[in-house]
Amino acid sequence: MRLSRIVELADVEALFRQSLHHYTNALLHAILVSDPDVAAGKAVLHGEVPSGCRFRTRGSAATKRCAEQEPTFA
Repeated sequence: MRLSRIVELADVEALFRQSLHHYTNALLHAILVSDPDVAAGKAVLHGEVPSGCRFRTRGSAATKRCAEQEPTFA
């Protein structure tokens, strides 16, 4: 999932063997490797994550503040 949207569906083996979405690929490359002799992969994501609450366009309670600040956990 990225920004609350599913970007790829696959069974586990297929996903780890060959992910199809660039975001899934970046997540898989972010997995920590505990063996110092194994080189970690690297994937770079470009672009910006939208500011504010990602649900601001979906609800009637949204205010101007919702476009500027992401809510924190209570």
